[in-house]
Amino acid sequence: MGPPALRRVRDNPTEYIERIEIDRVPGPTIAERWFDQVTIDLNPGLIAVIGNKGNGKSALADTIGHLGHTRQHEAFSFLNPQKFRTKKRPLADKFAARIFWRSGDESSRRLDADFDASAIETVKYIPQSYLERVCNDKDITQSDSFERELEDVIFSHIPTADRLGKSSLSALIKLRTDEAEKRIDLLRAQLNEFLVEIVRLEDLNTE
Repeated sequence: MGPPALRRVRDNPTEYIERIEIDRVPGPTIAERWFDQVTIDLNPGLIAVIGNKGNGKSALADTIGHLGHTRQHEAFSFLNPQKFRTKKRPLADKFAARIFWRSGDESSRRLDADFDASAIETVKYIPQSYLERVCNDKDITQSDSFERELEDVIFSHIPTADRLGKSSLSALIKLRTDEAEKRIDLLRAQLNEFLVEIVRLEDLNTE
């Protein structure tokens, strides 16, 4: 059996990252020291990365999102054209990262690789800049985007068997709501029949 956390990892090894590696690629080098044979082991219970500004938190988060083909790549704060991926002073093309999953699967990408829309998104990543944008209550469109993000995250944690064949949280909620409303209508009809019978019996009990 074991602790619940270990059972979740054992039962879902494709959803847990074991470690991240970042290193230089063969070819021309640069004088600055960025990522030289970096290996970061990740605990499956990891919930936060703490550190002072400029210590690499965004670099790590963006790299994990990049390796997982996140759809929010345009909101990267480190791997973006104004910083590490700038064309004026190329840096990203000098490095590559590799992701290792608990299942034994692994894959690698250069940090300058373009987004591949055909790739399967294996990491759900919400960059800080994107979160700040969609949380802007003054913009209805962005608020809708935030709601969709929340629904996607919630739906991803619902076991497949409990999704009842639906592909989104809103569709599942609608199905369960419709079922509940039909049940309520049936109970109301039955209650109405009981009330009618009660009135009939009370009439019989009068003079």
